[in-house]
Amino acid sequence: MIPAELGNCSSLEVLELRSNHLRGSIPGDISRLSRLKKLDLGEDALTGEIPEDIHRCSSLNSLLLDVNHLSGRIPESLSKLPNLAVLSLSSNSLSGTIPANLSHIPGLRYLNLSRNSLEGEIPRLLGSRFNDPSVFAMNGELCGKPLDRECAKVRNRKRKKLILFIGVPVAATVLLALCCCAYIYSLLRWRKRLRDGVTGEKKRSPASASSGTDRSRGSGENGGPKLVMFNNKITYAETLVATRQFDEENVLSRGRCGVVFKASYQDGMVLSVRRLPDGSISESTFRKEAESLDKVKHRNLTVLRGYYVGPPDVRLLVYDYMPNGNLATLLQEASHQDGHVLNWPMRHLIALGIARGLAFLHSLSLVHGDLKPQNVLFDADFEAHLSEFGLDKLTPSKTSRSLLIFHPSWLTRLCITRSSINRAADKRS
Repeated sequence: MIPAELGNCSSLEVLELRSNHLRGSIPGDISRLSRLKKLDLGEDALTGEIPEDIHRCSSLNSLLLDVNHLSGRIPESLSKLPNLAVLSLSSNSLSGTIPANLSHIPGLRYLNLSRNSLEGEIPRLLGSRFNDPSVFAMNGELCGKPLDRECAKVRNRKRKKLILFIGVPVAATVLLALCCCAYIYSLLRWRKRLRDGVTGEKKRSPASASSGTDRSRGSGENGGPKLVMFNNKITYAETLVATRQFDEENVLSRGRCGVVFKASYQDGMVLSVRRLPDGSISESTFRKEAESLDKVKHRNLTVLRGYYVGPPDVRLLVYDYMPNGNLATLLQEASHQDGHVLNWPMRHLIALGIARGLAFLHSLSLVHGDLKPQNVLFDADFEAHLSEFGLDKLTPSKTSRSLLIFHPSWLTRLCITRSSINRAADKRS
């Protein structure tokens, strides 16, 4: 055993006891050797722990305790040896983690901690300073640089990053899909509410009302002159009955292009009949323009079903009936009910319908000339239809109306922007 009395050699500077058969522990009295510069106890059979007070040997620059049976942890107090240049603790049974403050020893040039039972991550500064793997080799639970062994903490950190890298886009995609589903559900829900709640009753669709082709509805012999219908045959006399002689009670709207009446026929079919101002244009010009309007068909435009021209200066245009009124009425009802009737999905759908209708007219070089809420009509499914287009030649006036007239107040209320109209125009059907 190493005698404790060596601690009384106050002037001792070098103590070399390597390669003997020394056993037992390192005496704590050695820490009294304040002038000791080199302590070499390697290749013996020493046991126990490294004394915590070893830092009192303030002049120590070389500590060699390799190839023994030392156990316990590496003392953190070793970092208090300012002159330490060589530290060899290899081939022992030391355990625990490597103290991070070993990297704070400024003059440390040689380090060997191999062949122990150390664990945990090698301090980064120490690993970058001594980047030779042999310095930390043969420690089964040791990880980090410069060893080619990844720590569990680092693996978990990388796994979390990978989960975030994959999980965030997936969660965003799912959230986007849910938002789209919610938008579609809201749109369907509010459309049903508008159809069933606002109108008070479910009205008959104009498409089904006027879908029959070539059905006989009277003749010229018993009903007077015929209306020229593109799909049906209706007499002028039947139209007079359906509108009650164009009674004021059947007026749907009034405008610069005449008065629109609701025509309810005996078999249940309902149409809209526009009566142009008397003496507007000649019969031949009227027929020509009406035939050309028949060719303008789009899902967001009112469809011309027929016309009538006869004495004395009677000019009629027959359209599908729009049972759910116009946008002006809908905006008024929405304002009275705090906007609950006309929600944002419905506003967006109406805006797109208007934009698609305008885009189609522009593709045919047609200018609407009088775009306003009263001229945006709704069918039974609350799809928007533009009306009163292509009527300038049928109703000549003193002032030219070749410009497209926008009304900022209702456009603002509906929240139609130029960009939304342009986008819709690019996607027109």
